[in-house]
Parts: sequence; structure tokens; C-alpha cells
Amino acid sequence: MTCGMSCFIDPEKAQCISDCMQGLGISEQCSDCQADILVCVFDTCPMCTSNTPECDACVQEECSTQVAACYGG
Repeated sequence: MTCGMSCFIDPEKAQCISDCMQGLGISEQCSDCQADILVCVFDTCPMCTSNTPECDACVQEECSTQVAACYGG
């Protein structure tokens, strides 16, 4: 994603990601939600440089609140 890496050095990561996604035409609500998930993954799941079972497990354990807020569940 074009918004991820450039924003992770920004002190306001979530806002940077959300603003970038909105610039791509994604709604503010969806952008904010996705930004919260991405920041959680970046901050708590360093093994998520690729899609692995370890990454999936970490996201489920550490970021389930953010995922549920976006997608329900």
C-alpha cells in the first residue's frame, strides 16, 4: 500500500495513514478504521513483514479490537 511505509515515521501515524487513504478516494470512516489496524500491526506485530501464520496469530491476539471495530464481530 502506498500509504503505509511513508507514514510509519510520522509521529501521528494513524492520521497520516487515514489522510493518505482519503486522498485515494477511501471514505474517512473506512480510512480511520484501517489506519487503526495498520498502526496496531506495526506497533505490536513486527513479524508481519509477510503474510505468515505467526503474523495472523499476532493480529488476532493483539489487534482484534481494532479489527472488530472495522468489520464487526
